[in-house]
Amino acid sequence: ALVFLSTKSKNRFLLWLGAILGFTLVDGLSVVFGSFAGEFLPLKAVKFVSALAFLFFGVVMLRGGSGVVEKKIVQGSPLVASFLLIAASEFGDKTQVAAGVFAANNNPYLVFAGSISSLALLSAAAVWFGKKLGDRVNREKIGYISGAVFIVLGVGVFLF
Repeated sequence: ALVFLSTKSKNRFLLWLGAILGFTLVDGLSVVFGSFAGEFLPLKAVKFVSALAFLFFGVVMLRGGSGVVEKKIVQGSPLVASFLLIAASEFGDKTQVAAGVFAANNNPYLVFAGSISSLALLSAAAVWFGKKLGDRVNREKIGYISGAVFIVLGVGVFLF
């Protein structure tokens, strides 16, 4: 999403900042819920639901269902556009699910810090490279690879 937006935006800092705010909102909620689920729900139930979520997203990605929100670009401020795009596309997405899963079994503060810092770095790279790579990225192949990885993760959560 950021690669696509950065091909259109002149103010990449605001684009990046909006993305970080969107990730903070969505993944913050996921960490809070995951931490709650880890304390009050049986571990087997959390693992089962987590595995199903990974499998679901893997199948959706293999079927070409990712990127629907990316196609609806919000006009106006790069900060608002990237915030809305990231918040909408990441809500219920694989990174949010992963943050919730990790928070259910680990220190939620560390999970949140690790999640946001890694997403900030990845977002910076996406924005920085977006202008050059935007037209060359084959999103279909990336979607298939991501889908396969999430199916493997889902099976792994079931088994371990």
